Amino acid sequence: MDKSFDLIVVGAGLVGCAFALDVVQRSNLKVALVECRPMATVDVRSPSISIGNQRVVALGMKSIDMLRRVGIFDKLTADQAHGYTSMRVWDESSNGELSFDASDVDQPLLGYMVDSQACTSILQEQAISFHKVRKASSGLTCFFDTEILSIELAAQRCQLFGSDQFHIKAPLVVAADGSRSWVRQQAKIQSSRLNYEQRGIVAKIRPKASHQNCAWQRFSKTGPVAMLPLHDNYCSIVWSLDSSHAEQLLELPDDEFCALLGQTADWKLGEIAEVSPRQSFPLISQQAQTYIAPGVALMGDAAHSIHPLAGQGANLGFKDADCLANLILSAKPNEHASLSLLAQYQKERRPDNRQTDLLMTLLNQGFKTSNRAVSAVRGLGMNWINQTTFIKKLLAEQAMGI
Repeated sequence: MDKSFDLIVVGAGLVGCAFALDVVQRSNLKVALVECRPMATVDVRSPSISIGNQRVVALGMKSIDMLRRVGIFDKLTADQAHGYTSMRVWDESSNGELSFDASDVDQPLLGYMVDSQACTSILQEQAISFHKVRKASSGLTCFFDTEILSIELAAQRCQLFGSDQFHIKAPLVVAADGSRSWVRQQAKIQSSRLNYEQRGIVAKIRPKASHQNCAWQRFSKTGPVAMLPLHDNYCSIVWSLDSSHAEQLLELPDDEFCALLGQTADWKLGEIAEVSPRQSFPLISQQAQTYIAPGVALMGDAAHSIHPLAGQGANLGFKDADCLANLILSAKPNEHASLSLLAQYQKERRPDNRQTDLLMTLLNQGFKTSNRAVSAVRGLGMNWINQTTFIKKLLAEQAMGI
């Protein structure tokens, strides 16, 4: 097989798949979507609290707009996408509290809690259906379960090779293949990496009190714990802890874990009646030194990974995808892979991504300190922000991506 394309997207996760669909639905470009794994699947028989993927992404309205634009948001069920109207943040070591409501920015919702695996599966199904409809003309061609063995990268001349005579080429390769990006490594793009020495525990829980469609987060002495509202009063938790402490909590019996979680969350949602099998992942910050090289653009986790305490990682990836898609669609014919266009993409996206990463690192470090004076000042700052309408509105808009 030997096929030429206008654009190759490597990585069919949330960001890569949405980007590929967005480009082909708004242009006449011929796009290849390459994924080393089989298509994602979701067991529709599973209840909200179940064995399987426990990762939920908090998506602001700009990310949701992109999912609507590519035609998949309405295909998500109530179990897979749940709107939330408010956020409550408080600090164990001070009296500091912050609250945000959709009404602060004259919106019905702040965003949605979305099942990442379900959303990925529906995006990939949409890509396959689009592939079948438009395969003979321009549009999208999908290659799932396809291992790339080698790559040749050059301005306007990129080639990918795999087994069984797999060979495709295009002027531009977009790397959306995650934090361990193979394409980034082949392009010899270095990245800085900060290991927080923490793990994020994720699970779904059923609290006895109503979650009130509110995203709750407490900065505790052991690390931030977030309880994110889902359908039927379930919640998704993300609990960031030092690695050794996280391992201990993963081994606790369910009843002991639920009791400790309820206590750490200040019983805001009452007792925890049920918890799913727990999963965990290492917490790191990673920033590529450059997002671009001749014939290559990085997006999403391939370009940047941040601490999850504010739930902005996926939103930054969707912002990357939206930005690059708009630049490509506004380019002159045959100029969508030009170095000037790629430089513009980097100029628009890197400052926002780096600023958010730095803020997450500072917040994580700041809330870990046990110094009483620092804790007192922190509490005063949180309460001052909570009483300052203008700043609260800016923060809410940042979270929503508007």
